[in-house]
Amino acid sequence: MLPRKNKRVWSTALVTAFAIGIGGWLVSTAESGSAAATNTSVSIDPAIRDRALAQEQQVADCMHALGLTYVVAVPNDVYLDQAYTDAVAAGKQGAELHDLLAQVAAGLPADPNESVVTALPADQQATWTFALVGNDADPGCADRANTMSASDAGALDIATTAAERVKAAAAADPTVRAALTTYISCMSGRGYTVGDTEQIFNLVETQAEAIEPPDSAWPDPLPATATELQKAAYAAQVNRLEAKVQQAADIVSAGNAAHDACVAPYRQAFDAAYDRLAP
Repeated sequence: MLPRKNKRVWSTALVTAFAIGIGGWLVSTAESGSAAATNTSVSIDPAIRDRALAQEQQVADCMHALGLTYVVAVPNDVYLDQAYTDAVAAGKQGAELHDLLAQVAAGLPADPNESVVTALPADQQATWTFALVGNDADPGCADRANTMSASDAGALDIATTAAERVKAAAAADPTVRAALTTYISCMSGRGYTVGDTEQIFNLVETQAEAIEPPDSAWPDPLPATATELQKAAYAAQVNRLEAKVQQAADIVSAGNAAHDACVAPYRQAFDAAYDRLAP
């Protein structure tokens, strides 16, 4: 597996997408003579795709100058970022959000540069990898393509601040506050005392952590010379610990189920308010 490149610094359009979400589920293809075509179920805004491909081309040019091959393609991180944005905009949270992102990740293609590196002799693989990622003293080609200009950084701050302002205004909207009251009441009816739509996750996680046994509680494997009595005691201890693990998992599952059953009206109210208030 290739070493993970440092996270790309994307355009202001991507930050705005994080806050607002970009709709649609289409097929996105990297269109370039030297680019690998990538098909996924996640639609990438053309401006974001072009920015990603431009940065990838900078990496390729840098690698080529060193006599190395690099295939240009939209990084899978971009698709995962967009999938996260779309899922959150659609109201996905908790286990549902995690499962959806896992499905998207499973459907993403392999990095096309995997085959490039695999085809190289072992010593050249190390050279290729260092050229790409470098180290603290000598940045690689990936880092050299990720520099954000002062104007981009300023635009990023402005877009982030604007998005947070709209989010706060939506949360204060009377219809959203009424929907939150309904959600809290619904959760109370299922045995959970919460003050917002996020608290349930910390609540059940804390409850689960209090029950789930720590790593130190698990016994070391028995030696081959263990007696039947020792084996029986070992099995009993493991069974008790596994029961606690399942109990902790059940607590999280029940909390997620209650949240999913109660949160839909709030999501609808919040999304409507956000869309109405967004510039």
